[in-house]
Amino acid sequence: MPRTLTTLSFAAFCGYRRSAYLDYATLRLGSARAGRIVVDATFADLAREWGRVISSESPAAAAWRFLTSRTDQAARAGREPERAGGHRPGLSARHADALSLVHCLRLSTDEAADLIGVPRTRLVADLRAAERRLTP
Repeated sequence: MPRTLTTLSFAAFCGYRRSAYLDYATLRLGSARAGRIVVDATFADLAREWGRVISSESPAAAAWRFLTSRTDQAARAGREPERAGGHRPGLSARHADALSLVHCLRLSTDEAADLIGVPRTRLVADLRAAERRLTP
């Protein structure tokens, strides 16, 4: 892909995802400032790896892994304590993310699946599994 198209595709991707990424990181970390730091670092990582990301099977899934890795790293480093919207004990990261995106951030299942780069059926299955684990 020519450099100009690569730059444009990266800018479009970031513009399309930034708000949802900020909402997710802020929810997980409990601070808008910490969320911005994580998202900015994620986009810097993506910029360095954009050629590989854009040529992957699912650029959205690859980018989501960058975001969740950065968010997990910030949570472990103790920049901010994780809040109720963070990963809950007893839930896998996938299940917790599905629950957070749909129930806390109020994304539709289609929007959440698109954001993390998975088929809607997988997101719905992860969401239902999380709901079952949390139901007494």
